[in-house]
Amino acid sequence: MRYFNSIALLLLVCCSAFAQKKDSVNIRMFIPTSIRVGVDVVSIAKTEFGKSFEGFETAVDVDLYRYYPTVEFGNSASSYVSLNGSTYANEGNYWRAGIDVNFLKKDPEKNMFFLGARYGRSKYSENATLINTDPVWGDYTETLTNTDLTASWMELTTGVKVKVWRLFWLGYTARFKFWKKLDDSQELLTSEVPGYGWTDRETTWGFSYYALVKIPLPKKK
Repeated sequence: MRYFNSIALLLLVCCSAFAQKKDSVNIRMFIPTSIRVGVDVVSIAKTEFGKSFEGFETAVDVDLYRYYPTVEFGNSASSYVSLNGSTYANEGNYWRAGIDVNFLKKDPEKNMFFLGARYGRSKYSENATLINTDPVWGDYTETLTNTDLTASWMELTTGVKVKVWRLFWLGYTARFKFWKKLDDSQELLTSEVPGYGWTDRETTWGFSYYALVKIPLPKKK
């Protein structure tokens, strides 16, 4: 009986030591080691070479082992002219927050192939000048304006991020956007939401291509 008690005590001590070691390893794994900050090259290109869009988007993520909490901020302004001279324009800011999970577990450079999710929210204003034709009164112009509108949506994300040189990284994020919530109580129904896109369908796709700089964080004991 004494021998059995000694073995049980020894096993208990070993299990306790192993659990403490495992916990300490797990804690070290989830200490942030770096922050990446980047800009969306697609937004810059559309602003530079397009005629109907101006915008800018930044992204920040934090390295927590395989998990990367991510926040993206942006602003955009769009304007369109139809064939009959009617116009539509919107302007606003947006943000997305979520997490990406890296599936390249053993890469020493921590290159990423990831799957993730986001919650997005936008605040914007829009206006439309409509040229209508009436068989009796002829052409007339109608102006509709919405201010301080909000919208929200969800995203599923996938993509890659790779180290190019030292602290410089490149990567893209493909987005499947769904579950949009709009304020449709206005006289002018929203046609486009900054950060989300056109609203004529229940779901839509998006794409961002980022140039990033990785900033190492001080190592903690």
